[in-house]
Amino acid sequence: MSTKKGVPAPGGKAAPGKGGQTPQEQDDPEVLGLMSEIEDDLRAEEFKKLWNRYGTYILTFATVVVLSVAGFQYWRQQQDAARAQLATNYEQAVTLAGRGQVDDAVTALAAVAGKSGEGYAILAQLQKAALLAQNGKDPEGALAAYRALMDDATVDPLFRDLATVLYVMHAMDRENPAALEQRLTPMLNPANAYYHSAVELTAVLADKQGESARALQLIDQLITDSSTPQGINQRAEELAAIFKSHQDGSRMAAAEPDSSAPAAPETAPETAPETAPAAPAAETPSP
Repeated sequence: MSTKKGVPAPGGKAAPGKGGQTPQEQDDPEVLGLMSEIEDDLRAEEFKKLWNRYGTYILTFATVVVLSVAGFQYWRQQQDAARAQLATNYEQAVTLAGRGQVDDAVTALAAVAGKSGEGYAILAQLQKAALLAQNGKDPEGALAAYRALMDDATVDPLFRDLATVLYVMHAMDRENPAALEQRLTPMLNPANAYYHSAVELTAVLADKQGESARALQLIDQLITDSSTPQGINQRAEELAAIFKSHQDGSRMAAAEPDSSAPAAPETAPETAPETAPAAPAAETPSP
């Protein structure tokens, strides 16, 4: 026969409640305290067993975590300090250039540029190239500096494209125009940051190859494009006039006879045949 929870069973005993305790035991503070101590002891015993088994691993893991965090913080501090030093060195080099101490400035910038991949290193490389190109000081050195940025895959594409534009500008009278145009081809995309400059330079290179009509077509794109910067737009109008004159000159040259061709031989004037001399008169026989 079953009994309901909390209702005394036959024989005067109460049915066991939660945890095997009678209702009286559940309400007894001393019993509750004792059970709490027993539970704490059991937890402590279980923890002790777990610690004895896995404590070494836990300590090792905790040590690795602490050392990793400390190492990362130290590395970040070192990186920040190194960047701050690069910034100081770059500013000093720019100051030297401003004072006209170009050689010292180039040397200082080269030292900063040696830190490949850093932001100030890229700026130093560009600044060094500009100083070398200034007043024809060392054009080949300037081109080499720009080329180093162009070919460095670790450099941000934005800076690589800028180096390409500057390289083409300074190499325009030194290298094959068709080869330079190929360097600009990937930048002839309106989404490119230097699209308008690339179109302008491509037009100039086309004209240098004798393709004035194509140069005019490219330059007209800049003139009619509302997004073209004002400075480039003004140059485009000036270039359009130059390319137009080149095109007209080519047409005139094509229409004129080639003066370098050998002249046709002149036809000798016809002359009347000379009159044959009169035959001597026959002598009259004497009578």
